[in-house]
Amino acid sequence: MSEGKMMKIFQWHFGLYLVPLAFLLPTSNAQAAVNCTAMMASVNLGDITLANADNESITATLKYDCRNTYLFSRNVSICLAVDGGDYDQTDVFPRYMKNTTPTPSLAFTMKLPNNTIWGSRNYTGGSEYKTVVNVPGGTTTSFNVPIQISLSSGYNNISATPGNYTNDFVGGSTAMSYDVGGLFGGNINCSNKSLQSNTFPFKVQATVIKDCKVTTASDVNLGSQPANEINIPGNSNIGVTCTKTTPYNIGLAPKTPNPIGNTNGGGFLNGTGGNTDKVPYQLRSAVGTNGKKWGNNGSTIDTLTNGVTGTGSGAEQLNNVYVTVPSADFKPDTYTDTVTIHVNY
Repeated sequence: MSEGKMMKIFQWHFGLYLVPLAFLLPTSNAQAAVNCTAMMASVNLGDITLANADNESITATLKYDCRNTYLFSRNVSICLAVDGGDYDQTDVFPRYMKNTTPTPSLAFTMKLPNNTIWGSRNYTGGSEYKTVVNVPGGTTTSFNVPIQISLSSGYNNISATPGNYTNDFVGGSTAMSYDVGGLFGGNINCSNKSLQSNTFPFKVQATVIKDCKVTTASDVNLGSQPANEINIPGNSNIGVTCTKTTPYNIGLAPKTPNPIGNTNGGGFLNGTGGNTDKVPYQLRSAVGTNGKKWGNNGSTIDTLTNGVTGTGSGAEQLNNVYVTVPSADFKPDTYTDTVTIHVNY
């Protein structure tokens, strides 16, 4: 550079400044933006008789709702549990309904759709209901779970006395927990959450009514008899089962009544084909020709005065029936008649 001349060189420094940008998302916990509740209506199995004491069944609906206030959908893990109720919270298989006291009782089961016993993680013998559902953003979505409630065989339900039976699954007997997944899913498990998040109390009810049925009725066979035989005896038994403590009165009505006996247990045995002979017979509640006549002179437990009475125990009770035939002096043939058994209670 020549003397006396100067040049200044300026350097321009520049750089790229990166400014952090962020998409602002809600900072609250996902659980707070998804809220789930459960409910179940009380269940009534209706009138229970000897015929359905071991098999009456009904399908109840366990319902739960989940409200998602987010814009996007969320997966939610659901746990619904129930213990043994107010009869015995630890006993979930079977469960029991009680009358005024814990005994007598009605045994029943509550089963999930996969046929397992609906229970709780706190007690053995059953499993809580578990599932994962998707709840769209900005919606409240409802879900239904069918619960099969059935009376159980093998637990002597037939011995329950007439009356109203209940198991009350109060708030502490039921519990719901749930866990909410993130926007992009992930593992969620409601089993890690407290079971006291939500309760859904309900009752299971049934009414045992007075009932009786004939459980045994064997034929009376008088055998082959010579024509000169008199006062021919025969006997059989009638088995009756009635609900416990139920009074009953059994009446016997011959199909072909004897005009003399009529409703007093007297009838005729009929021959076959064109045989017009009729062999008279008498039904009795005690052995011998002087045994008390057993008839059907009334249509209710109170108006029937020549029947045989008893009180149900829930088990079969046998009652002996005796037959006397005054004479066998009739045309050789096979003679029969049908007796109708009336049980009034």
